[in-house]
Amino acid sequence: MRHCEDKLLIDSKVLLKKFKKKDFNIFEYILESYKKDFEYFHRVFLHSGIVFLIDTRIYDMMIEFIDKNKQYDSYKVDFLFLQHTMNSYENLDVEIKKLKRDKSSENVLAYFEYAFSNLEVNDIGFEKRLTPREILLSQKSFLLSNWSSMVLELKDTFIGENKFSFSPIFYSLYDDIKSLTFKQSLKTHILSFCMERYTCILCEIEQKENNYYLKCGSKYTITIDGEFLDSLGSLKQIFLLVHNENFSKENEVYRDLSLKIYAEKLLTIEEDLEVGSLSDYIHYDKEKDFMHIKGQNVDSYMKNKHRKEIDKELYLLFGDISKESFEYADTKYYISELVELLLKIEKYSNCYLKQNIENFESRNRCYFDIVGLKKLYRILSLTEKEKNLIGLFISDINIVSEKELNNKPIIKIDQLYYIFPSILSDINIETLVENILSHKDIEKTLSIKKGYKFEENLEGLFNKYEILFYKLNKDELLDSPEIDGMFIYDNHLFLYEAKASILPTNVMESYNYLNDILYNKAYNQLEKRIEYILNNKSMVEKKFNINIDENKILPLIMVNHGAMFGYKEFYSKKINKHIPILDINTLKYFLENKTVIQWDYNYLTREYSYNNVDKVFSAEEFHDFLINPSKFLKESEQGTIQFNEQGIGFFIVKSLDIEKKV
Repeated sequence: MRHCEDKLLIDSKVLLKKFKKKDFNIFEYILESYKKDFEYFHRVFLHSGIVFLIDTRIYDMMIEFIDKNKQYDSYKVDFLFLQHTMNSYENLDVEIKKLKRDKSSENVLAYFEYAFSNLEVNDIGFEKRLTPREILLSQKSFLLSNWSSMVLELKDTFIGENKFSFSPIFYSLYDDIKSLTFKQSLKTHILSFCMERYTCILCEIEQKENNYYLKCGSKYTITIDGEFLDSLGSLKQIFLLVHNENFSKENEVYRDLSLKIYAEKLLTIEEDLEVGSLSDYIHYDKEKDFMHIKGQNVDSYMKNKHRKEIDKELYLLFGDISKESFEYADTKYYISELVELLLKIEKYSNCYLKQNIENFESRNRCYFDIVGLKKLYRILSLTEKEKNLIGLFISDINIVSEKELNNKPIIKIDQLYYIFPSILSDINIETLVENILSHKDIEKTLSIKKGYKFEENLEGLFNKYEILFYKLNKDELLDSPEIDGMFIYDNHLFLYEAKASILPTNVMESYNYLNDILYNKAYNQLEKRIEYILNNKSMVEKKFNINIDENKILPLIMVNHGAMFGYKEFYSKKINKHIPILDINTLKYFLENKTVIQWDYNYLTREYSYNNVDKVFSAEEFHDFLINPSKFLKESEQGTIQFNEQGIGFFIVKSLDIEKKV
């Protein structure tokens, strides 16, 4: 995935605007633009999003042009890929229209509850066959992340009656509804390609004696069998999507493994013991160094630990959530009340999901709820105040957008409310709270601004580890900008711009986060801060009583989550240095240990193990690590390549299991 520079962003919008003009020959304009600067305009074309709007004949035209101009031959595979995928996309649209004529939305969505249960109980995938666990989990994750898109696709065909009940029709629904899931999958692949997260390779089938191989460029050769050949049917082309180097698969693996460790270490030993004591689960005698555990109270301990972790995670952006408040529907609420309501929804959905699994095991059945408002209040055990607050989680299917539906998982149709246990149980409370409190109508009523609290927590971290820290407040009289933070480590000046934001959960949100938050705001602001320091070096030195060596300035973008950790495309033209993205958890680990985590993979146990790199990192070594974290991933599972029915191959990384330390 690559960000859009200012000119590229403007030109992409211009192309989209020209496309919407009815009296304008867009084909001619696109061809002439390619002739002027093929490489640059190709990025404009991809990033504009026009691929989902324009007639697919444009790809025939560009392929014909490239065949006559061989100097552009390396781009031909891109147009072959777009031609192939967009034709498939249009065909799937036709199938979905037929599905919507023949099946109610309730039938389709009930199938997914059935399929989720089948996955958990029997390891049967959505294609109704025994499937490796890593592929099952990938399928489930994909469907959950695209749930809102599928619901909106079906919004015109809900029955809107609470008489709907389980039907044996579920068993045979897959062949009818696979077009819906394939469309979402294909859309994600096309978007990822256009956003330059992936490049595509055209694959060729080769036969050597009685063996068949799929040759994908010079790097990948895959052994295939007759069943796979049959599954490809009449497909004329097969493509493999591989990560771009600016955000590699290995960097993602390193990031995800490290985030698991940070999550495990979210509570300190002292905090964990405190939760255990309050839950009457752990009794620790410090003087005798003796611990007694009451196993019967483990559920209480786990519940209280979960709540403590939520509170601590949210403290990073909002401080003490029992004291900070917001307003909704003319009523003041504390953030902790929002969390309490979400915990009730989580408890209900987990119980319902467990019941579905039990029903499936005994009777091969599973359900979802369609209830009236009073029953909704009753099953969630809502207080009078919570009955008002529940509106934050309800989506009216007739007016809701896809983004809102992600944050409002209870669906409303007329006077009925649809509750899907698999969707509700997948909720991440911290992320959902952040999303709700970031809505413009809610955010302006917050008693605290999350960006300020995040900066305050960063400053507290430097103070805790006795790192020299400085910040510069904006002064219009002196024409000085605000500088979020500077700190001294190993005689280097780290200069950063801090940005607190919502964790992106899909490819479109990641792309918008990269461009809107990281590039347009953080990167551009940081370049201005660097320029100011270079132009006012003596004044800054005098103000903070420090010496600034231009060669020892190391720029950073400081963030509250690790979504784009390892991205290496930001570069400061002012001081000729990369600008990496550093999340607060990685920073905290480094300040505490003065080194970083190194990961290794055991091919026998299929588990990862980790240790700290046995050295104290210099400032430049740490800065370089943030750009190339995969250097400290000694070995990794190579992942499974899966091909879909449209002939698109992609890597599925197996579950990142970590070896337990004794």
